[in-house]
Amino acid sequence: MDLITAIRICLLSLGLVLSVSMILFTLLRGKKTPAVRSFVYFLGLLFIWFSGQILRIFAPNYQVESLFVSYEYTGICLIGLFWIIFCLRYVESDFIKNPRNLLLLAIIPIGSMIAVYTNSYHHLFFTIEDQAFNQYGILFYLHTIESYSFCLIGTLCLIKHSLTQFAYKKKQILLIVFGASIPIITNVLIVVHIISVDFDITPFSLLATLLVLWFAALKYKLLDLVPMAVREVIDNIKDILIVVDYSNMIVDYNRMFRNVFPELFELSTVNSRESILDKFLKRVFDCLDSKSIFRRPTLDLESFFQLLVEKCDNKDEALKVVDYIRNTCETSTCNELNFALMEKWYLIRIQPINDGGQVVGRVVVLADITKYKQLVAELNQKNAKLHQMNEQLTEYAATVEELAITKERNRFARDVHDTLGQTMTLLVTILELCTLNFDINPDKTRKKLDEAVEIAKGGLKDIRSSVIGLTSWTLDSINNLVAEFERSGMNVKFDVEGLEKNISPKYTAIIYRVCQEALTNALRHGKANNVNIILKISSVDIRLHISDDGYGCDGIIKGFGLMGMEERVKMLNGTVEYFSKANNGFRIEVLIPLIKD
Repeated sequence: MDLITAIRICLLSLGLVLSVSMILFTLLRGKKTPAVRSFVYFLGLLFIWFSGQILRIFAPNYQVESLFVSYEYTGICLIGLFWIIFCLRYVESDFIKNPRNLLLLAIIPIGSMIAVYTNSYHHLFFTIEDQAFNQYGILFYLHTIESYSFCLIGTLCLIKHSLTQFAYKKKQILLIVFGASIPIITNVLIVVHIISVDFDITPFSLLATLLVLWFAALKYKLLDLVPMAVREVIDNIKDILIVVDYSNMIVDYNRMFRNVFPELFELSTVNSRESILDKFLKRVFDCLDSKSIFRRPTLDLESFFQLLVEKCDNKDEALKVVDYIRNTCETSTCNELNFALMEKWYLIRIQPINDGGQVVGRVVVLADITKYKQLVAELNQKNAKLHQMNEQLTEYAATVEELAITKERNRFARDVHDTLGQTMTLLVTILELCTLNFDINPDKTRKKLDEAVEIAKGGLKDIRSSVIGLTSWTLDSINNLVAEFERSGMNVKFDVEGLEKNISPKYTAIIYRVCQEALTNALRHGKANNVNIILKISSVDIRLHISDDGYGCDGIIKGFGLMGMEERVKMLNGTVEYFSKANNGFRIEVLIPLIKD
């Protein structure tokens, strides 16, 4: 074994150790994401390539080496495919999410691998099968073009993606790009005959790639990749979210942003930074899928500002928010905007992004607070209605209070009128009798004066009871009333017919007052000598008949007493009728329906 072969074996063995170490490191430390899995597959293919080279060196004959060649080319044919898969997953491209696109990418690599296995039947991959296996057919060159194209496109995707990233991730990507460029540059130098060797040095250039990737993994946490599920979570957020970089370009956003501002995408011109590179890559993949292979196209922030102001109801407030987004550096800010055309309210939050103490961008969140605003508006309306109802209730309470006061005043006035009228009428009548009988019969006069004192005391007591509203009348009270009027010399007959025990105090009180007013009028105005009172009580109504033999009148003029009598009877849904003729007495008919409690 010569020195060059020994060096080759040592370097290939180092590549084996590095690839196995990185596979184990990735499985143990890397997050379980599609990008990490594709990176592990890429490392596995490097292991196959390195081990295949070592096995070929120690192959005893052509037949055994041909098996090792097939084994080695399994890694060689697929490594470009898994490199571009890793790159597209790393940049979170929508293109690779479609299984049909993945199948299209795999057609040529898998076809090349099958061609290697069946080369003895067609000789289109290796034209002459000798010990060197270095005479190539058309399928080999097709595989080579495909492999280098995939490596180049994947690397360009990483370069494009790095332009929109912050410092820590940009260093990751640049190291990946540098490592991937080593085998590409090496093979280009061999093709243009700048480097001339007698063996395949691609595995050794890949060894250098492995060293760079290993450094990126240890130094810049290459394998600490954000799970792609995060993208789905962000896209499913109901709020609008955009990321603005240091040059005031929208470098990332979620699905809701696209839904709310579709005009921005219809009218937008993609940022000039992506003009040449993006157009080239899009044309390459147009035949495979209509979607952009990049995560998001970069958008012009000023176009977004213009749409924001147009959609907002309050232009001044929108311009203030625009100024906040442009100039927010160290502290977060928030404001509210009303999009009248969309019937939406948004709370705008602006949070600066710091990288190593330097502001490198802003995150802008437009939180939908429409339901909150609607609830606040409804609450304000209900508060206004409640305030109005409270004012009406206050007015009603004042009215009720005034009515209650008026009602009580009227009650008191009626009670005082009836009590004073009765008392004064009796006192006047008795005193007149005393005046007439003083000289004739002093003893009888003294007795009448004593009666007058008792009547005055009773009247005073009734007035006091009326003031505090505690007067309670019964049928016995009417008998006492009759007895008092009889002292004046008037003959009063009171008869009760029917169910006396079924009558309620609220009825006896009204009956008492009607009898009191009728007797007072009969004595004061009618100068009656005889009064008949008949009270009939049935299960359905109360009938009261009062008649006297006083002067009477042709035209009845209702004074305060008669009107008070009517008001009292009406409170119990009853009726009062008056009948009188000159020199033919006065008659009162009262009908009160009984209502069961």
